[in-house]
Order: sequence, then structure tokens, then C-alpha cells
Amino acid sequence: MGSLRSVFTTNSIAFTSLWLVPLAFSTACGPELERLEDTSTAVVSNAVGGNDSGRWLDAGWYHACAITEQGTPQCWGRDNFGQVSDAVQTPVTEIGSGAFHNCALTKSGETVCWGRNNRKQLEPPNTLFQQISVGSYHNCGLTNAGQVKCWGWNGSGQSQAPTDLGFGSVSAGRYNSCALKPNGKASCWGLNNFGQSSPPTDTKFARISLGAFHGCGLTSSGSIKCWGYSGYRLNRAPPGRGFVEIRAGDYHTCARKINGELNCWGANWFGQAKPPLNNTYAQIASGYTLSCGLNEQGEIDCWGKDNYGQTSVPVGVNFAKTVQPDLAVTNISRDLSGYTVTVCNTGTGDFVHPITVELKDEDQQSEILWKEVG
Repeated sequence: MGSLRSVFTTNSIAFTSLWLVPLAFSTACGPELERLEDTSTAVVSNAVGGNDSGRWLDAGWYHACAITEQGTPQCWGRDNFGQVSDAVQTPVTEIGSGAFHNCALTKSGETVCWGRNNRKQLEPPNTLFQQISVGSYHNCGLTNAGQVKCWGWNGSGQSQAPTDLGFGSVSAGRYNSCALKPNGKASCWGLNNFGQSSPPTDTKFARISLGAFHGCGLTSSGSIKCWGYSGYRLNRAPPGRGFVEIRAGDYHTCARKINGELNCWGANWFGQAKPPLNNTYAQIASGYTLSCGLNEQGEIDCWGKDNYGQTSVPVGVNFAKTVQPDLAVTNISRDLSGYTVTVCNTGTGDFVHPITVELKDEDQQSEILWKEVG
């Protein structure tokens, strides 16, 4: 639940050659790292893209869904409204789970939904989206122009999105929604009885994820801030930096560090905030009664309550082994006056710092020479 797309991080993404093309990037590509010497390989470390993309796993109230190696959804758990058995067999690129429904995005940007439709949450607008987020009873999508459109339940104004353009990501909760601008500022709408639609105004966020009555954000420095309902110590996020993914469940939250380790806090009635020890993950999901993690080998663990089989991941299913990155280096450029490495995000928004570029020559001798100029 909450934001649909994941933060993907890398400790060493290598790019094997420099392209001899002019430098011509917009500021949406993030910070520029100016280097002083020639090199044959650049390694970008500790970089997190700004657009929350590539959700291959999500958890609802009593069920969960993931994308298989074939690209089709596989769901498990409670199936009282067809949220498990009616999963589409169309290849999809990301998936999200609400209370009793799911939506997924196809390669062409079309949205497909299945499960309960009591609030018209299965009836998306005829619009192509680059990202979607599935809340409890409503959903929101981000168009290629950066406009947010929501559908489903609007009893608290949670589907009444602003008409602005230029948003970089969106998150749908239970009764509210939030969207991020590329400058890291959040705009929220819907129910605000606990301040869940009033995020800190003095913070630049790279990610936001919404639960039932609270929200948490990943700052551009890799730390976490939470707001809204403070019961179950939901506002007591772990200190420090180095976090790269945040997933708010209804009454608990989990965050992933760059090394794949998890920190969870909040309500732990069912063990949903107690992940397996010593396991690392490339992507995580938090729902109401459960949480799940997907590792780099395509293996999924779920923990929490299992009264409907929601933590019993199907056996014999090959889940996707790689997570689509939303960090991309679209060019490593040089001109006659010197070299510049530009880390470019496929979406929009800030990067979690520090970003380091390690320069290697043909003999694999390395030296870190960089400075941020953007």
C-alpha cells in the first residue's frame, strides 16, 4: 500500500565507455559530476533515482501480488472479491495492491485492475500513465506530463487531485494522497484528521509513502521523516541515513537500507513489523496484516498474519529476478574542454546523496575524482 514504485539502488553500476557526444542535459537529470581526467569506466555509487518506479511487489490488507519472470501478475491470500483469482494474464511492468483490489501498469502505459469495485476503483480514466499508486479504495496515476489523476472512492477528497503539471511521483493511502514535485516538495489532499496530509514543509523528499493515517518520506539525504498519526510509535522512524526505500503499511512502516537490510516500526500485532533476521532485499512491500520482501534472486518472503494464506508465497512460481531500476545513466559525455559525467534519472526528482563516481583507467586503477556542480 502507499507509493507503488520502488527505489532502486546500486553500489556499483559500471559503464564501460565514454560517449563522444556533446553535453546537453536538463536539470531533471540530477546532479552533474565533473571529472578532471580521461577514463574508460565510471562507477556510480550510492545513487537513488527520484521517480518511484518499477514496483514488482505489493501487499494489500490480506493478500499480496508480485510479477513473475514471464511478466504476468501472481497473487496469493484472501480471494473474496477475485483479487487473487482474477489476476490479469497480460504482461505488466508494475503492480499495486489495495484493500481488496489490485491495479497494474502495462508496457504501453495502460492501467488494468481487478478485485473489488464497490468504489469504482477498478475504473481508471482512459489515460496513459508512467506510474500508478494503489490505495485502500482509490488509486492515482502520474501522466507523462506529470499530472496526477485519481479514481475510486472520493469520500474525503482523496481522489480530487490538483491540476498542476510537473509532478514526479504520487502515493495513494487510505483516505488521502500525496504527490512530489521535482524540487522535493510534497502536495497532499484528502483526509487530514491526524495531519497525514500535512507533511513537513521544510524537507525535500525523494520518496513518500502513505499508510492508513500516517505518511513517511525518504529525504534527499537518505534519512526518514514521518508525520500524521503517532500511535504505535509510527512517528519514531529509525535515525541516521543510508535508507533508499520506504513503504508505509496501514499501521506500520518498513524501510530498506542500501545494503538490503530492513528496519520496521509501528504496530506489530501480527508480526508484520518483524522481518526475518539476516535477510536482505531489493524491494519491499507493507500492507495491513503483512509485509513482504523480494530479493535479487527473485525469491519472496512474507511475514505477519497468515489466516488467509497471505504470507504463504506460492511454491514453484518463478518471480522476476531483477528489479527495474529507475536510476539510469543515459549518457557519459565529454567535450573538448573536459569531461562531465551526468547521472540522469528516468523520471524526475532528487537523488539521495552522497553520489560518488569512481574513475577507472584501462588497467583498472581507480581514483575518486568528482564534485557536484548541479
